[in-house]
Amino acid sequence: MTFNLRDARCPKCGDHGLVITQEDWKPVEIKCRHKWTCGWKVNLKQFWPKKEAEHS
Repeated sequence: MTFNLRDARCPKCGDHGLVITQEDWKPVEIKCRHKWTCGWKVNLKQFWPKKEAEHS
């Protein structure tokens, strides 16, 4: 699935138009629509809390 956020600004280039993508085997990504000139993207997996290792 792909969603467009026309009003959102890219934190790198400042232009409007972020894209959210979700594929079955990948975590959600938010990208700048200027893929080649800006290339900013963030993977939401890096914001998920890490599970603590269980001690046995």
